[in-house]
Amino acid sequence: MSVPGRSVLVIVGSILLAGGNLAQGRPPTIASASKPKQTSPPPDDSTLAEAVRRAIGRSKIRIDGLRVRAERGVVILEGRADVVQHKAVATRLAKRAGARWVDNRIQLTEAARQRLARRQPRTQPRKVGVEFRPPGVALQPTKRSAGAAKRVTGGQP
Repeated sequence: MSVPGRSVLVIVGSILLAGGNLAQGRPPTIASASKPKQTSPPPDDSTLAEAVRRAIGRSKIRIDGLRVRAERGVVILEGRADVVQHKAVATRLAKRAGARWVDNRIQLTEAARQRLARRQPRTQPRKVGVEFRPPGVALQPTKRSAGAAKRVTGGQP
């Protein structure tokens, strides 16, 4: 159960605390920010590369000839993928395994490139049924809009 006005008291108290710190020449602090964040040290390169290999191996993605290298926290992925999305998933898995940066050099097979080319959006803009009508010019009903009007009004004009 929340107490009415409690959030106002917390805000006012925070402002007073920050003001007191400023008056004493110290920067304002927030209670949660004063606690140091517990972070684990970055893994060494061989451990990082092995963690990425295990993560990709446990996933459903398949990359032919997968090679994983790590240099100073940067993971380099090489191989060939039959599915475009597998390349992106491999990057995400490497980041989740602890990589600071991922250099994804995975190549797409020719079949994957062809599938990608078939599903690319049109290069020509679609024609939309919007037309410019100067002010004062009445809109002419089309067969489609006239049929809709009959259905709505029951055939009455």
